[in-house]
Amino acid sequence: MISWYDFFEPQISFWESKKDIAKLIGATSDPDLEVRCLAYDALGRVGSKDNANKICQVLLQETSAQVKARGAIALGRLGKEDSEAKAVLFHLLGDKNPEVRAAATRGLSRQNDKEMWTIFCSLLEDEDINVVLEAVYALGQFGDYRAITSIHRIFDRCDRAMKEVASSAINSINLNQPMGWPADEVYFFTYSKGTTLICECYSYKLVAWRNYWRRRWLYPFSRDWGIGCWEISTLADELKAKVLRPGLKLKVFDKRA
Repeated sequence: MISWYDFFEPQISFWESKKDIAKLIGATSDPDLEVRCLAYDALGRVGSKDNANKICQVLLQETSAQVKARGAIALGRLGKEDSEAKAVLFHLLGDKNPEVRAAATRGLSRQNDKEMWTIFCSLLEDEDINVVLEAVYALGQFGDYRAITSIHRIFDRCDRAMKEVASSAINSINLNQPMGWPADEVYFFTYSKGTTLICECYSYKLVAWRNYWRRRWLYPFSRDWGIGCWEISTLADELKAKVLRPGLKLKVFDKRA
């Protein structure tokens, strides 16, 4: 069913610019999936530790896996040294959806609590590769030598790409150099407006698709429409090499969570 949400962007960006935390927290209970996702993303950027308690209460009532994942990321940013936030993230580690477990793992890794290295070692046994990946990055970031044995165990059951990440984590620990976080993959779409090729990037598919159709509705005579998924760090180079026509300038709008 098509609703007004499909044509008009929610006011989340406006509330975020005004730091209207009450409106953003209220939006986490909105009936529309996109609005709830965007609300959690905004709270993760402009909220504070004081808001973590209310976010915990709403997040525990959420039923959508995608929204719970965005909420876990926001809570990881805001709930540092907050016992209730940690408790909710630990609860989400037991969620049946792997996307939620991976997001909760990332949220806990942002707590900078090196005593949690045993938790991340146990997450290396998760059946989902994305949860394992987040745990490896967390251990590589924390740099605890006791984690090396656990990381070595995944070599027998992981593919080549995961083995390379695990090797990098072990090297980071041995060299006492924190491992960098992975580059995000984004959903993006492009369209030309005047002499500019515009590229808008988003963290998840629903928002990208909705905004794609919103732009097509607003700019029906624009050209060079395209949509896809790519790593943000190399997206501009890829577009310049394969999409950008002579006479156009590329402008990338990074609207990730």
